[in-house]
Amino acid sequence: MNLETKERKRECNLGFVVRQENVMLVWFEAENMLR
Repeated sequence: MNLETKERKRECNLGFVVRQENVMLVWFEAENMLR
């Protein structure tokens, strides 16, 4: 059970990182379009 919880937490952190990168990518593209 402990290992399963650790795996789930790792997946959650990975998903969070991916969302952060997507936000930065969208923001970067918007800046390029405004220029």
